[in-house]
Amino acid sequence: MKEFHIYKDIRQRTNGEIYLGVVGPVRTGKSTFIRRFMEEMVIPHMEDGPAKTRSKDELPQAASGKNIMTTEPKFIPTEAAKIFLEDKTEMKIRLIDCVGFLIPGAFGATEEEKERLVHTPWFDYDIPFSQAAELGTRKVIEEHSTVGIVVTTDGSVTGIERAAYEEAEKKTIEELKKHQKPFVVVLNTKTPYTLAVKQLTKKLQEMYKVTVVPMDCASMDLEDISQLMKKILFEFPVCQVDFETPGWFDVLELSSPVKKAVIEFAQKVMNQISCMRDAKVPEKENLPQQISRFVLEETNLAQGKIVYEISLKEELYFSLASECAGFLLTSQKQLFDALAEYARLRSQYQKVQSAMESVAQKGYGVVTPERKQINISEPIVVRHGSRYGVRMKATAPSIHMIQSMVETEIAPIVGSEQQAKDLVDYIESAAQKEQDGIWNTNIFGKSIEQIVEDGMNAKINQMTDSCQQKLQDALKKIINDSNGGIVCIII
Repeated sequence: MKEFHIYKDIRQRTNGEIYLGVVGPVRTGKSTFIRRFMEEMVIPHMEDGPAKTRSKDELPQAASGKNIMTTEPKFIPTEAAKIFLEDKTEMKIRLIDCVGFLIPGAFGATEEEKERLVHTPWFDYDIPFSQAAELGTRKVIEEHSTVGIVVTTDGSVTGIERAAYEEAEKKTIEELKKHQKPFVVVLNTKTPYTLAVKQLTKKLQEMYKVTVVPMDCASMDLEDISQLMKKILFEFPVCQVDFETPGWFDVLELSSPVKKAVIEFAQKVMNQISCMRDAKVPEKENLPQQISRFVLEETNLAQGKIVYEISLKEELYFSLASECAGFLLTSQKQLFDALAEYARLRSQYQKVQSAMESVAQKGYGVVTPERKQINISEPIVVRHGSRYGVRMKATAPSIHMIQSMVETEIAPIVGSEQQAKDLVDYIESAAQKEQDGIWNTNIFGKSIEQIVEDGMNAKINQMTDSCQQKLQDALKKIINDSNGGIVCIII
């Protein structure tokens, strides 16, 4: 990621105003960090003028040793500096320094073996230095910062033992977590690349579940700052998580086992995500059996958006296609053959669709001929009395659909009246037992369904080929020769 992309994204996440709260135990190098940050990142990008001059004058003092240098929270610069980066990105930035939580071994909190009393803007009376330091640090975390930098150390920069920092370090990190501020931990050390520092970095990351960056704050340069700010971007909360699935996945019902498994897994992934740093891809062996591929497709740091792409196993696709088609499909060739057949049948059905709908509504529908079905005879000259004209004849097949109710009757003779009543009770009892019970009821060796089908087929078969031809001829005369009147004689 290029440097200006980092700051452009941070600008978007902070609405263009970055307030870096630099907190941590005392004597860790917080003031040194702020001084180098201002010298490398802020002041060079400010416009020349009084504001730039004042910012240089307001830089905090930094020194080695065990004496506490900062005595109260301080905004650096006093007014947020407006800076312009290489891509003309404009943002306001200000750092907030604080005393930090006290540690054993640091000098400056006591005077003549008694804790110093100091005057603060929060009370109208003096309070102990340790209380003021703690209160000021908490105010920086809670009220004044949008982003946190916890500066701690391995002890190499001050000569104070590493163990002395641990309690104050833990307290600082817990405060930032409690207020849900995005932050990283800077491990200030004179030897950032040694094995011991790498091991300490790993230990702190595992202990606090945070990002820890080892560096020598006294020699921090612009590249170090850019990498640090990039890591801060990954500490911002996630605003949106998208899961992209194949289009056919949307066709599945919510009750589908495949859809249930994928949704449950997506929920499990989301439950493990709180900040952008948590955007990870699970191990393949942890994927549900329905998922063949799970990829982190996009991480949009500016918008806090994560996009995962989910690919499902191919056999699930063909299983769904078979279910929709009503017959087995196991390959793409079979699928495309089926689609081609479907397209052919669909084209044919579209010709009769409106007629079928008309039949359903009023019992009669007509399929009008297409132009390619119409035959036109050659024009001929005809005489009408003393005048002449031209005649052309067009013929085309039209399909007429007529809905006709077919009636059949079941009337078995069983004997006495009581036997007939018993048969009625038997039929009604079967109908109540199950939905299709009446159809499955057996009468004289046949089900009612078979008897009804036989009766209807017998009635339909009475329309012989000869009758059909006569009906066609009659319909032709009605369409072409009549004026709308019909007289039917059925023998």
